[in-house]
Amino acid sequence: MINILKKTAALSAPLSAILFGLTMPVFSQAPTDAQRNAIRSECRSDYEAHCASIPPGGAASLQCLQKNISGLSPGCQTAVRAVIVLEGVNDLGTLTRDHDVSAEEHTALVSRIEAAYSQMIERAHAHGIRMIGATILPYVGSNYYHPGPESEADRQAINAWIRGPGHFDSVVDFDQITRDPQHPDRLLPAYDSGDHLHPGPAGYKAMGDAIPLTLFVP
Repeated sequence: MINILKKTAALSAPLSAILFGLTMPVFSQAPTDAQRNAIRSECRSDYEAHCASIPPGGAASLQCLQKNISGLSPGCQTAVRAVIVLEGVNDLGTLTRDHDVSAEEHTALVSRIEAAYSQMIERAHAHGIRMIGATILPYVGSNYYHPGPESEADRQAINAWIRGPGHFDSVVDFDQITRDPQHPDRLLPAYDSGDHLHPGPAGYKAMGDAIPLTLFVP
């Protein structure tokens, strides 16, 4: 989940800088290409008008847009109704990639990630955006992160929080969809890209197919 989550003790990162996911424009039916292009054009114009001196991308430019949200065009302001948040595996993996850490550090990381999710939800709700949580995929076997039992326990704890009541508005359980039933801490071989961390094309298709489009109906 971007390293911003490692700095969330202060919880000062802008929502836009720590959210990735799928969004759905506000239309009663699927928007046409012309409608999508019109929204992109309005948002691009807003960016140029308010934040032209800031390099594109990154926390600074997104914070600028958030600061000026009241001055954004109607099309850009209302373009997003829902966000799917799939974040966290990189924070989990990075914690122990170079060396083992104490149980206290594992606990602290889980708390920081959960607090960051809470901040995302609060800030999105303030703008009328529904938040859909996605559970973190298994990644045992990854040669890049080589997670041990403690990291897997962290993932399970965070996924339990995501699934728990009173947090996200809805949940898409990517963990359940992509894991190997015989080895639930690993990706299903048919869905594994080969690095035991990222899904392959079949895995991404399964994830996409598992998202009910009703989640985006106002």
